[in-house]
Amino acid sequence: MSVGLVILALPVLVDLAREEWITEQGSQGPIMFALGLWLLAREWPGGTAVRAEGWRAPAGLALILPVYVFSRVTGQLWLSWMCVMAAGVLAIAARSGFARVRDLWFPVLFLILLVPPPGLLAGPLTDWLNLTLASLAVAVFRTFGTDAASGGAMIYLGPYEMQLIDACAGMGSLLSLFAMGMLYIRLRHRSNWRYALAIAPFIVAAAIIANFVRIVLLLLVTLVFGDSAAQGWFHPMAGLILFALALFAVIGLDTILSPLRVRLDRGEVR
Repeated sequence: MSVGLVILALPVLVDLAREEWITEQGSQGPIMFALGLWLLAREWPGGTAVRAEGWRAPAGLALILPVYVFSRVTGQLWLSWMCVMAAGVLAIAARSGFARVRDLWFPVLFLILLVPPPGLLAGPLTDWLNLTLASLAVAVFRTFGTDAASGGAMIYLGPYEMQLIDACAGMGSLLSLFAMGMLYIRLRHRSNWRYALAIAPFIVAAAIIANFVRIVLLLLVTLVFGDSAAQGWFHPMAGLILFALALFAVIGLDTILSPLRVRLDRGEVR
């Protein structure tokens, strides 16, 4: 099973490195992949000792293979990654049983979020997010007397015309920020799933707000210093600002919700 998993995963990882990880939206991919492997290694020792699943895991892999082949032939990278993750779950089950998979739910979920869903699935939500953030950004500049307007994902600011692309406010950025926020909660408290479920919507909101702040900053730099500055030296810096803002927001949320976490840890909330 382990050898089969490596055979399935290598071509997908090569495609990710060539197509996704070289883009702005996917540049955090190698870091997330390394963190996911580290989480697996960190949480693997101990856990529930059970009998391996025997024939069930190889049978499940046989069902996955046709879907994997279809995804490779059609170039569906997200579907290929889902097949790899499903094969990984089966490989863990073949060795240690499905109870161990439950023990490792967080690193498995973290790695699943490595590849955002395709536009067919996430497109409507991504479009809505782009339109909403563009409108809000325009409203901010209009409040301060700047000539600004938006049409769809296009933003017209003074003499500049800019498009809000998925790399700035898309699903990949949102999922990455969400995954990193949940990673902080996991490492900081190793809280039970109920606390993770309670704080998850707040982390999503923090990621969206951080994305909005990044967009406003990019527009401000464009207006003051010109398009070359915003698309040059400030663009990667804005990404760092985005992650820093999101991390500080998660830390603040965790502090605010600490009474809830304590009650959950004590079993006072059911």
